[in-house]
This record gives sequence, C-alpha cells and structure tokens, in this order.
Amino acid sequence: MIQDFIIQHSMLYERKPGESEDDTRRRIKTSDGFITLYTQLCEDDPNAKGKGYKILYKFHGLQNPIDSSSATPEDWSQMAKIILKNVEVYDGFVIIHGTDTMAYTSSALSFILGHINKPVIVTGAQIPIFHPRTDALSNLVNSLLMAGYFSDRSILQKVMLCYHNKLFQGNRVMKVDCDSFDVFESPEVCPLVSLET
Repeated sequence: MIQDFIIQHSMLYERKPGESEDDTRRRIKTSDGFITLYTQLCEDDPNAKGKGYKILYKFHGLQNPIDSSSATPEDWSQMAKIILKNVEVYDGFVIIHGTDTMAYTSSALSFILGHINKPVIVTGAQIPIFHPRTDALSNLVNSLLMAGYFSDRSILQKVMLCYHNKLFQGNRVMKVDCDSFDVFESPEVCPLVSLET
C-alpha cells in the first residue's frame, strides 16, 4: 500500500509533458520490482550529470506487521536478520516504524548491527501517510533520499533515525513529545544532518 502511494507521488514529480500515466509508471517501476524515485535529483548533481545514474528502491514488509508499542527484542532481532541477509544486495535500508518505540528500535539496531557500513534509517510519522496533514511523506522521502543518494558517505554508514527534517545517530536519540511533529531530540549530540532546506 505504501509502495503504491510512493509510486503515485513519484509520478507527479517525474511525469514528462505529453507522457501517459502508464508510460510514466513503466519508466518508474522496473520489471523486477524496483522503483526509480526522483531521477531529477541525480540530474541536478554535478558529479552525476550526464551519466544516467538512477537510484533504485525496493519495498519489503514484515509478514506480520506489529504496532510499535508492542515491539520487542525479538522484533529487533528479526529486523537485523533481514538487513544482514540483504546487506550485500542493497546500498541502504529504511525501516518504517511507529513513534512509540522508534528510538528504542534505532538504538537496539545500532548495537546489534554494529559497524554495518551501510545507512540503516528508521523513520515514521505522527500522522498516517494517507492523512492530508501527514508528516510521513517528508520523513519517508528524506529517509529514502539519504539512504539512496548518500549511501557512500561514511558518516551515514550506521543506524540512524530520520524525523522532522533531522537525521539523528540511532543510539543518541530519545522521544521528547507525543503531540507535535518535533518528537525526537538528541541531547548533547547534534543531528548528523539537517534537511531544513
């Protein structure tokens, strides 16, 4: 369901003048299930200009999704196993997670995975992605872009938490609010990245 939503969102951004919706969809989604998002960003990068780079994404879901308030060490172990099983296949990972235990999950994964040398970004939202006022879309898109476009940056090759235009070190973040969009903070440690502009 989220994959279809992201494809629709990408089509708004990627559709070329005169191109049909079906042609755009075929260009965005490959035959083997990968999705190309935001190719314009590659074209805007001076290091990538004219080289035809594409960042491809693939969505996987847990067989039995859980409410984040019920997340346990067994769930963290399962997430880590999935990542480790695919660590040579993908350049980065994004985990969509509820905010109740997101900070615990990012911290636990940082210790379970250790020096993974790939970005692993945990993100979520206060308001569901299908709601008109959602914060989910910016959190998810920021996470996908950071995990895809900047996976080669050593400072981002670790477990992180992306929320409200900030990318935090996964084991240095805590939930400080339940009612606003500015939910997470990293006391005494600056965010790794600010995505304000």
